[in-house]
Formats: sequence, C-alpha cells, structure tokens
Amino acid sequence: QDQKIVQKAIDSLETEQIEISREQFSEWLEHPGTKQFFKAVTAYREEIKNDLSVSAGVDQINDRYRAGVIAALNDILETKYE
Repeated sequence: QDQKIVQKAIDSLETEQIEISREQFSEWLEHPGTKQFFKAVTAYREEIKNDLSVSAGVDQINDRYRAGVIAALNDILETKYE
C-alpha cells in the first residue's frame, strides 16, 4: 500500500512539470522570496551538519537520516537550469 502511495506521488510530480525559459529561471532565482527560501535551506543544512558533527557515531540510524537530509538539501541548493 505504501509503495502505491509513493509511486502515485512520483507519477504526479512527473506530470506536473512545466517548462520555463532560462530568463524566467534567472528571474525566479533573483526573487526575494526565492532568496529567502535558499537562505533558510542553507541555514537548516548547516544546523543539521553541525548536529551531525557533534553527535556522529552515537546513533547510526540518526546519522544516516541526517546525511540523507543534507544530501537532499544540497540537491535543492544546487538547482540549475537545464
């Protein structure tokens, strides 16, 4: 059941994509709301990295979770126009 829900979510993401021009993407990156979003994501990533550096090795499952969160946040922060 859970796999069906996840697959449905993935399928909906694939069908809801829209194309934008390089200029529109650049404008979006310069928008104050976008800048604030990236600032918040960066701060959260740094907080998680700091937490991991302090407590690494205490709980492997939590370490892996935090590493996954950091990887996901890096993906967001490295958003590029393709």
